[in-house]
Amino acid sequence: MKNRRDAAALLDAVREKSFTPSVRDVDALIELLKTANDERVQAVQNAILRVGRPAAACLLARLPGSTRPVRGHLVKILGRIGQVAPAPDIRDALLALLYDEDLKTRRNAVLALGRMPLPGVEDALLQKWAREDRIDHRRSIAASLGKIGGEKSLDALRAFETKDAELKRIIGQAALIISRNLVRNTESTVDGGVAPSSSTRLVAHCRAGLEKILTAEFGASWQPQVLGCGAVGVTLRGPLESIFSARTFLNFGMALPPVQGTGAGAVVAALTQEAAMKIFKTWTCGLIRYRIEWAGAGPRRAAVWNCVKEIAARRPELINDPADSTWEAVVHQSKNETRVDLHPKKLPDPRFAYRLNSVYASSHPTLAAALARVAGPRPDDVVWDPFAGAGTELVERALAGSCRELHGTDIDPRAIEVAERNLKAAGIHGARLRVGDALTEHVPGVTLILTDPPMGRRSRPGGVGPLLKRFIEHAAETLAPGGRFVWISPLPEQNAKEARTAGLELNFHQDVDMGGFRGQIQKYEKK
Repeated sequence: MKNRRDAAALLDAVREKSFTPSVRDVDALIELLKTANDERVQAVQNAILRVGRPAAACLLARLPGSTRPVRGHLVKILGRIGQVAPAPDIRDALLALLYDEDLKTRRNAVLALGRMPLPGVEDALLQKWAREDRIDHRRSIAASLGKIGGEKSLDALRAFETKDAELKRIIGQAALIISRNLVRNTESTVDGGVAPSSSTRLVAHCRAGLEKILTAEFGASWQPQVLGCGAVGVTLRGPLESIFSARTFLNFGMALPPVQGTGAGAVVAALTQEAAMKIFKTWTCGLIRYRIEWAGAGPRRAAVWNCVKEIAARRPELINDPADSTWEAVVHQSKNETRVDLHPKKLPDPRFAYRLNSVYASSHPTLAAALARVAGPRPDDVVWDPFAGAGTELVERALAGSCRELHGTDIDPRAIEVAERNLKAAGIHGARLRVGDALTEHVPGVTLILTDPPMGRRSRPGGVGPLLKRFIEHAAETLAPGGRFVWISPLPEQNAKEARTAGLELNFHQDVDMGGFRGQIQKYEKK
């Protein structure tokens, strides 16, 4: 093909999502905009956008002599490029089109400028706002001012009165966004050192299958209660940060009293009730920022905005800020009831700060902590993790209680380096780490084998089944009498039979969610 593709070849090429044109193709692509139908126009626009910022020079050069509908398309493309890489030349070209004769060009220029927070843009849009007569264009200007405007835009929007319901909605949404942006640099954190004035119920969320382990970890003083799959209720009496004494939960929230109904009004009622305000005011330092998330559902932008508008009217001190929220309000709805849990997003979780690095398919630390709890700490333990990876199991076992020796092996030298860094960060010294094969390494006097083995994603040639069978046999030979072998099995029934044949007795097992497939925590003992 020639340096510049002919029109037919180019038209065929833009149909392919993988097609990335060169800068030399941009002129020809612009020509296609003159005759392409709506579907092809979108494909051509996407192709030009894949060229990126280098396409801007050609677009700007073609803009003055262009006519509709190409002119509107060029403005839209320039706006998208300017959103990714705001630049004065693109801004100036768009500003000059705010009063263009072509209505689509004018509207596209307004919308494009709303994505370019550069000097002069807000003032130009405010001037346009003051002169604009068309309701549909006022809607576009209001939306753009909401994205890039400041106090002047907020004043102008609040002062404007209209009977148009859609414009009124857009103005209200834009005003909320501007108000949020104006205070974004103001402090907003959660103080974990504060204790509640009265006992407060929390919901700790864990991987499915770890509920009983988490309940035992909390202990009776927390009054733990399994609420359902992956959820354990506990009672907080001390500082909020004391919840981090448990290491097998993922996150937690504060359960608000349920509200009857399932509409936006029920969510608003839940978040503005006195119980919610007490939580916000007890633990928030600075502004109270929140976001709303529906459990088990995708984005619900319209529903969220309906809630946000009403919450702002009832409780102006609550600031909706999805990008920098202090609290996340997680909504759970049944047939006739709405429950909301408040998750403190800006409460630092110190538990796993030692994880400076990871390796592919590293163990999740809450699973490693669960293995350590199932194993139980013994001060005379000689511990070995034959598939050490990033060292997470070794760290969690050391943090669970003292032991005589810690050993870790892995066939990957990088994994050993990562494990060394992580153990050091956790303040654990004296662990013996080395490159070695789990099927042949021998640790003298080992009393506890604690590991999360390959689950198939990082297994050796031949598959994970034969590897795990050989390892079980080796573990049975290596363990001292009375020693324990605790791991997560991806093939629980098969591995249990193999372990029994090798002389290991299964005395604990629990299915657990491994993030898309089932594993089983198993604890064996060598008689």
